[in-house]
Amino acid sequence: MEYAALMIAESRGVADFSAATPKPSKFSNSSDTICEAVLAEVCHLVAKDGIAGGKVIEFVERGRLAPVSLAGELPLIRQLLDQYADAPMDFADGCVVRLAEIHDGATVCTTDQDFKFYRRHGHEPIILLAPFPA
Repeated sequence: MEYAALMIAESRGVADFSAATPKPSKFSNSSDTICEAVLAEVCHLVAKDGIAGGKVIEFVERGRLAPVSLAGELPLIRQLLDQYADAPMDFADGCVVRLAEIHDGATVCTTDQDFKFYRRHGHEPIILLAPFPA
């Protein structure tokens, strides 16, 4: 299963969307966030594995993740997309990097290896919770 960055997880949480019903495995607080772009991407990707996108939304509705809007951050997200145009960085990745910049010390839960190369504020590595060495 391939997923992009699922969330910013300040509590080092991880979600299991591989089953028919999403199950939290370690979420400990509601500061775990997901932006709307990533929520849309996750719904699309889990559908490829036969999991209804509604299960992801249900997981969020139960308070496991706090959805956030980054509409006010679009100029800075555009700058990130321009900076990483050769990567290429997609919009959801740019949103996650921006969230990592906003939330100092946050952890990004991802299976997207591009996050090994993305940087907060242009030079700081992003703390990752990932199935690959960071």
